[in-house]
Amino acid sequence: MKSEEFIREIDEDLRREKMAQLWRRYGGVILGAALLVVVGTAGKVFWDHRQAQIRAAEAQQFAAAQRTLAGGKQAEAATEFATIAADGDTGFAELARLKEAEARAAAGDQPGAATALTELAGKASDPILRDLATLMLVERELGDKDPAELKRTLEPLAAPEAPLRNQARELQALLAIRAGSLDQARQILGELTQEAGITPT
Repeated sequence: MKSEEFIREIDEDLRREKMAQLWRRYGGVILGAALLVVVGTAGKVFWDHRQAQIRAAEAQQFAAAQRTLAGGKQAEAATEFATIAADGDTGFAELARLKEAEARAAAGDQPGAATALTELAGKASDPILRDLATLMLVERELGDKDPAELKRTLEPLAAPEAPLRNQARELQALLAIRAGSLDQARQILGELTQEAGITPT
């Protein structure tokens, strides 16, 4: 009985000694790894909090610019939206560029509106916003720009998988009318009436 206790004590001493050796050898690494986890978690929490603050601040700026626009101060609103678009770090920046174009157009600044849309069409990270800006540009240029160039611009936007294909096809029909190709315009509009959710009118 005593020999078993003695062996157990020796085993425990050996385990303690082995653990002490392991700690002496790897204790610094373990502490470093634990510190990295704590610092990483704290950094992630801080980053998320900071991003939420930025989004909230830009949302407030956007809402204020929207109120300015609704109050009939289009030129002032355009400047406010342009500031958000230039300085913003969130999705509000791209939406602000679109609203800037709307405000400039309402203020009678058509070249400024076109510039804002061109900026958005060229740089937007959201493909739908990019396509929307391109469509709005084409719509503005229907009466002035080379129809062949506008047709090339619309082709990828009118592809079957494109999200704004119906709007692009409608503009294609308008281009065909401008070019005097009434049969082609009828064909495009006829196909559009077959689309789900599109009214015959």
